[in-house]
Amino acid sequence: LLAGLGHWGMSEVLALNSTIAARIGEPDLAVVADCVPGLLSYVTRDLRFRYANRCYAEWFNRPQSEFIGKTVLEVLGPAAFQAVKPYLDQAFAGETPPPFERYHSYDGGPPRFVRSSIAPDRDFDGTVKGIIVLVEDLTDRKRAEDSEKELERQLTLLIEASGSLLASPQTADVLRTIVDLAKRFIEADAYSLWRKTEDVWQIVASDGLAAYYNSMVVSGGHGI
Repeated sequence: LLAGLGHWGMSEVLALNSTIAARIGEPDLAVVADCVPGLLSYVTRDLRFRYANRCYAEWFNRPQSEFIGKTVLEVLGPAAFQAVKPYLDQAFAGETPPPFERYHSYDGGPPRFVRSSIAPDRDFDGTVKGIIVLVEDLTDRKRAEDSEKELERQLTLLIEASGSLLASPQTADVLRTIVDLAKRFIEADAYSLWRKTEDVWQIVASDGLAAYYNSMVVSGGHGI
């Protein structure tokens, strides 16, 4: 059961919380919460942490006990707090805000791409007494998605470039298209296209190069 928590959403976590809380004591529930592979916390109406699981210690590089009693503002900092406050307000108003995703750096470490889910915790009379917050680290998935999008972009550029090359019977147009394609693939201060004739390399097309370099010739079989 615990091994599958990495794929659970807030509804599953809340269901697990309710089920276990009805059967075991709060200390044992904390042990279970520490097994969640993400930040899991309980925040009271005065925006203070009543509970923070073990991942808080790992992500923030601080003792787990240090978070108890701290405000969300103190833990996240002003910028991040302002970004999440509308969702906190919505949850304290009795609503369940939609999950939201963003980049955030924890304790100065590399930015993580995280998804945050927030749900209100109601008293017996329906009053919201606190909120449950779940933060999942989706950095690896985001990186894979971005790589896939970049590959699709490059393939699209190649298809467009192929069409441009076929439509350009003039050699100069073909060379210009190749340089333009390089500019779309790689960020650089200048670009050059070299051609080797026998034992000599010579620039045949460029962009951003000084006039001196445009006439450059390299002999002896050495290229750039």
